[in-house]
Amino acid sequence: MRYNKSKKTFGNEGEKMNIALEVRNRINKFDEGLLIKYSDLNDITDNILALSKALSRMVKDKQLEKIEKGIFYKPKLSRFGKINPNLNEIIKKELEKDNEIVGYVTGVNLFNKLGLTTQISNVVEIATNKRKVPKEIMGNKIKFVQTSSKINKENIELLQLLDAIKNIKKIPDGNIEDSYKILKYRINELNQNKQEKIREFIIGLFPSYKSNFRKYLRRDFNNWVIFARKIFKSIYKI
Repeated sequence: MRYNKSKKTFGNEGEKMNIALEVRNRINKFDEGLLIKYSDLNDITDNILALSKALSRMVKDKQLEKIEKGIFYKPKLSRFGKINPNLNEIIKKELEKDNEIVGYVTGVNLFNKLGLTTQISNVVEIATNKRKVPKEIMGNKIKFVQTSSKINKENIELLQLLDAIKNIKKIPDGNIEDSYKILKYRINELNQNKQEKIREFIIGLFPSYKSNFRKYLRRDFNNWVIFARKIFKSIYKI
């Protein structure tokens, strides 16, 4: 559950106490098991120091747990004890910043989701536009892969398909012919606009593709099935 309120600016100590009270009341209304960032509360006040102190007090009172700098967890309890945050919640916080998409899942776990392998990895790979160091959050390892392609909500599906195409020979337990069929099916399911965007991405945003391959795509894009087949034949010679 999220709330939107008018942002307030507090100055003196009495007003800072009001920040703490409002932060506490807001978090009490959040669902248990939720990860909380400063950005979830910054509509309350511009005073980051007061906001930080309010959250730290709730950590001290065991109403919150600090996951890492700027990220907190509202504990969820069961009859067996405290439940750690859901992995999907942890990943979601890494994929978003200020309500904007800044990353997407790639690597083995993406290939598994696409049906290209049965394997999963205990290291979650996230593609981002900025270089970031690996981290571990409550036993969950996260590795960041920098990409030059602009990431936004509209092109994540396309970028993930392109990642699968580029790494088809590296898919664990993957069969190139089977992977080709799966990806061709998924690509054919896209609307014409997205198919055209894939073409544009391959041609313009992936300098690792050789120039003669880019020319090749420009020449033969009329039929998507032929295009998909030629992608694989050109890159992987199958």
